[in-house]
Amino acid sequence: MVSWFGVSIATSQGLVDALIRSGVKTFAIINFGKGLLVGVDKRAEEFAEALALCGGRATPLSNVELPPARPLRLHAYPVDYALVPRGGVIARRAGAQRFIAALYKAWGFRPPRGYEDIIFSATKYGVVFKAFVFGFDERRGSLKLSGEILKLKVPLLVRLAWTSSLAALTPLDLVNLTSELVRGGYVPKSRFAEVVERAWGMVEVPVADGLALRIKPGEDGNMLVLGAPGTGKSLFVDYVLENVRSDVNVVVLDPTGEHATRLAPPPPYERRWRVLVAGKDYMLNPVSLPNAYDVLYYAVSELWREGLRAFPAEILYRSLEGARTLLDVVRNVEALMKSSTREDVLTSSEALLRRLRPLIHPALLGGGGLPEGRVVIDLGWIDSEEARRAFVLTFLYSVYFAARRGEWSGVIVIDEADRYAGEAADWVADELRKYNVSIWAVGHSVERVPGRLRDARYTFVFATKDPENLAYARDVFPREVVEKLPYLSFGQAAFQERGRQPMIVSVHLSRGGFYARRAGAGLREIALKYGLSEYTLSVEFAKNQDVRDIILRATSGAASPEDYRKLRERGLDPVKDAKLIYALGELYSSQGGLRGGA
Repeated sequence: MVSWFGVSIATSQGLVDALIRSGVKTFAIINFGKGLLVGVDKRAEEFAEALALCGGRATPLSNVELPPARPLRLHAYPVDYALVPRGGVIARRAGAQRFIAALYKAWGFRPPRGYEDIIFSATKYGVVFKAFVFGFDERRGSLKLSGEILKLKVPLLVRLAWTSSLAALTPLDLVNLTSELVRGGYVPKSRFAEVVERAWGMVEVPVADGLALRIKPGEDGNMLVLGAPGTGKSLFVDYVLENVRSDVNVVVLDPTGEHATRLAPPPPYERRWRVLVAGKDYMLNPVSLPNAYDVLYYAVSELWREGLRAFPAEILYRSLEGARTLLDVVRNVEALMKSSTREDVLTSSEALLRRLRPLIHPALLGGGGLPEGRVVIDLGWIDSEEARRAFVLTFLYSVYFAARRGEWSGVIVIDEADRYAGEAADWVADELRKYNVSIWAVGHSVERVPGRLRDARYTFVFATKDPENLAYARDVFPREVVEKLPYLSFGQAAFQERGRQPMIVSVHLSRGGFYARRAGAGLREIALKYGLSEYTLSVEFAKNQDVRDIILRATSGAASPEDYRKLRERGLDPVKDAKLIYALGELYSSQGGLRGGA
């Protein structure tokens, strides 16, 4: 008989300690977006008592149901990475003696450098775990496998693989693997509620203790997220995106590539999002839209902050006749200039060409359909502000026409909305709501955010001293909340849902992306320079903060033998890991150099 608990505990280390102390033989650790679930085959009371001693809380559950699951593969060993929040592991306890003996035999009794910690972990606790790892996927998963997981049963092929003495995880490996699963308490729903939620297409995501975003079709699901750089707003948005149901279409328009790095990291981290580079992997054609004139008019007007005069606007309208791409439009305007001798035509055509030519980019010369599933569109390859604005506007209108035909619904996230979601997007955002499409706008300042997006159903304002943001906040929040805005801590935000009392909350953040955010600007360039993964470099950046001065001395030629000894203790070999050490040195130098001490 399997006993299931909704568990609240601060760290995965405390959870693993409780499972070992209680003597549980087989257990599951799961999180599919609604908090931490733990199932044990026996000794349920002992587990609850041990968890309390480790600072946790266990709530017994009945009628637990899981979404469709699919097997995952462990990509590397030792395990120094974490499962994404929607995943889990079934583990069966075994003695550590055979595992340790098999390791030493495989290594010729000379363990490789960096394996000391896992050997110590297995020796200290005297146990290892045979493990089966899985994720949750509404489209590719299996409800049959989910039913087997609820019984703590694993596939036959996995059990056959467990016969090898080396096929095991140490307690340290298990702590690392489950570190992302430890989030909040599990809130069970009735089967009826789940069926209704799916039938009506409702999306629900917990965003803070006792607080969730709930978006129903036909209702306003727009969200506005504001705040200064480095306050946690991007990590908050990525957390929400990670926990939206996988059967919901979500497209992130990412001008900087920041979300692409976090949501679609390289192996061994699970890649659950597709990344499409605008102009390489994904292209649009504004001229193919039914309202091509409106799209181009607003695209060339907003960056210049003034509309086209009547005559250039008429020339633009005439130049769209028979045109299939932006190149055809430009050629038509040039042809008009050559065929006319009128001064007003020449002047107006030249003014129009100055605005149209920056839009000529591969990203706006294609004709791709709308992507489905979880997609990040990286706008970093589009080098002009005009072309980026035109791409965002073209995408929004493409979604609008597809949504009207019932061909697309979901969520669109516009990062740096204060730069790329101008007034032209205002009407589209309001209309899309009627067709089950929500717009989530993220920006530093509210100054140029369209009016209807300012009046979003959900508003989160992180720490800010921007005068425009504070003026906007005075219209939304009580005075005592506005006075605290400049002094909010990282991850805190003033929250307002239309019809609810405003409050200050500590929101959930994407832990997987925290390291990449702290590394700051230059991460992508430095990783490319040294041939390293951005994600790996960002994780190493955070892990080695306590030896940053040693790394800086090593890269400047001022390190002592003692410094090199400490680097080797950290698993950083000055010869084999030279590229990584020099890359970290550049990152640390960009953040102020030596701080003093070791």
